[in-house]
Amino acid sequence: MSELKKDDGIVILGHPRSGTTLLRRLLNGHENLHCPGETHVLNACARFIQAEHTADGLDMGVLAGMSFVGMSDGQVLDKLRHFAFELLSFSTQNTTKRWVEKTAADSFYIDEIDTLFGEHAKFIGIVRHGLDVAISCKEFSDASGMYINMFKSYIRQYEQPIEAMLHSWMDVTYKLMNFAERHPANCLLIRYEDLLEQPKEVLEYVCEFINEPYTDNMLTEGLANTIDLGLSDPKCMEKEKIDKSNVNKWDKLPGYQLSRLAEIANPLLEKLGYTEITNVEEVSLTLARRQYEISLAIKR
Repeated sequence: MSELKKDDGIVILGHPRSGTTLLRRLLNGHENLHCPGETHVLNACARFIQAEHTADGLDMGVLAGMSFVGMSDGQVLDKLRHFAFELLSFSTQNTTKRWVEKTAADSFYIDEIDTLFGEHAKFIGIVRHGLDVAISCKEFSDASGMYINMFKSYIRQYEQPIEAMLHSWMDVTYKLMNFAERHPANCLLIRYEDLLEQPKEVLEYVCEFINEPYTDNMLTEGLANTIDLGLSDPKCMEKEKIDKSNVNKWDKLPGYQLSRLAEIANPLLEKLGYTEITNVEEVSLTLARRQYEISLAIKR
């Protein structure tokens, strides 16, 4: 088995619809990096080591099972890590490029990914305004006609889909922030909106972190390349330039709904450096009823 090269690989983490695909495309434009479509390798490995417990606390997972045949947790994790990195390195064979893994679903398995890979790769976390993420997740779900598995527990718990998506974003983002705090040397957090506003400066910052020289090809070839499609966000893959039109879509939400969501999201938004959502104009129930009646009259 080949020796594991620490920090050679790069992993992008972020809640779905947070700009992970855009970042993946930009990094893929670097001559020393290769970031294919979503492989799901890391979250598959994460699920592999998950375990259920009996009422007495007995671990019923792989790590416990292998311990009965004499293999320690560390040995299992080492072999699984090598297996994952061998798979991720496959697309870069016969080249000197470093692999970059981006699968949005990985963000729901941050704790398991930390256990497996936390000290063995560079991590770039990307965050986006939570309400814009929630809106985009709902639009994606409506367009695909389904909720991905990670959203289903939230959908069952909350009445409004956007609120459900917002809680999903909050859970993932808190875990991502905690992960970055545990790994200050090999995890970098950036904001999607900063990447849109100052792409060159943010990419220079990212390149310094991953020990690669910045190149303008990231902003040209990265967005022009539609060959390495793979599993990914089709909307983002259609765009050949950085698009700012999806920023602050949340301010078009109905006042009543926005006030509820703002109360939920404001504490975390402030931690991330976003402006607190205030002075929301709520529509009175009387006016809301009147607007509904008018819309019915117009449709007739």
